Amino acid sequence: MKIQKATIVTLSTSASTSCSQFTRLASSAATLSVLVLFALACASPPPHIRFDSVPPPPSSKDGPYPNRSHPPLVSLEDFQRFDRLTLKAISDEGAGAGVTGARKVVVDVDHQDEHITLKVKNFPLLLDGPNNSPRRELAAFAIQKFFLDPVDFVVPTFGVRCTPLEEWRTRNTGSPAHIAGTECALVSYAFWLKDVTLPDPLYDEQRFLADARYAYNLANFNLLTYLVDHHDQRLGNALVSKNDTDRRVFAIDNGTTFGPFFFNWFYPPSFSWREIRVPAIPRNAVNRLRKLSEEDLEALGVIMQLEADQDGILRIEEPGDPIDEDEGVNVRGTTLQLGLTEDEIEDVWERIEDLLEDIDDGKIGIF
Repeated sequence: MKIQKATIVTLSTSASTSCSQFTRLASSAATLSVLVLFALACASPPPHIRFDSVPPPPSSKDGPYPNRSHPPLVSLEDFQRFDRLTLKAISDEGAGAGVTGARKVVVDVDHQDEHITLKVKNFPLLLDGPNNSPRRELAAFAIQKFFLDPVDFVVPTFGVRCTPLEEWRTRNTGSPAHIAGTECALVSYAFWLKDVTLPDPLYDEQRFLADARYAYNLANFNLLTYLVDHHDQRLGNALVSKNDTDRRVFAIDNGTTFGPFFFNWFYPPSFSWREIRVPAIPRNAVNRLRKLSEEDLEALGVIMQLEADQDGILRIEEPGDPIDEDEGVNVRGTTLQLGLTEDEIEDVWERIEDLLEDIDDGKIGIF
């Protein structure tokens, strides 16, 4: 693949001259206020980069989704169809060293020898938690739809099912996450990724400036982690494709997001991706964010709604208005709503506004 190097845009000569004049002024005045003004005026902004174009991903025998065993679910109808499939577990094992009890489960779909690998977690008993937070995971998956096409999704498909209690108890012990009046245990799932590995390192600044495809994939990841205010700074929360010519980057654990009270604050800031760390982000993503209104984000108030059918099994239905806008988990009778609170949605909108302002002020480049 041909590597396209970026054009680096630096400070102009007039700006450098102004800084020289400010240096003489600061030296003569020798006051704290002047020195502070000098520092603010002469701090170099991050470099802007321009690629002539972002090359398309290389062709793959797996089509547009080389790291997925199943195309991502996108619409409500997609999730409803998947919810009604018969999934029979043919293997079940622990998934990694996390603290949320995630399992790697291979399921047979509708007894047709079609196998899908899922990362499965039981809901917390209170239906939400500081780390295991299905509603926040759903929100992270939903937010990427505002600025990415499915081929570029960085969050794997994440959904919710309510497994019949009899079936759940064949593979679990203890108390299920359960709503009174229903006959099922709530579980969450994410589609398992394939041909991925831990990044080493995740961000190579020099390659970002030289490789447009690398920059495109990493910047989309960073834009997502910024918009969701990602606080879980463990390196294992990001995976990259093994195909280095199209190094896609995935955010696989998004439960500690949207201004959480508890998070891994022991990790150094260099591990954090809750801010924009790359010097530029893709123009097409920025243009889509510019078209959003605050009202568009109201859909995040109820991202998924489940209601009990005649057998007491919660099924995905068309989302309604939030029962309580101040709560991210709402239960009324045998209806369950999962989404973001009104305050969390307002924070997302503020992050979008701040980002666009930084772009317009030249603090963040686009390509």
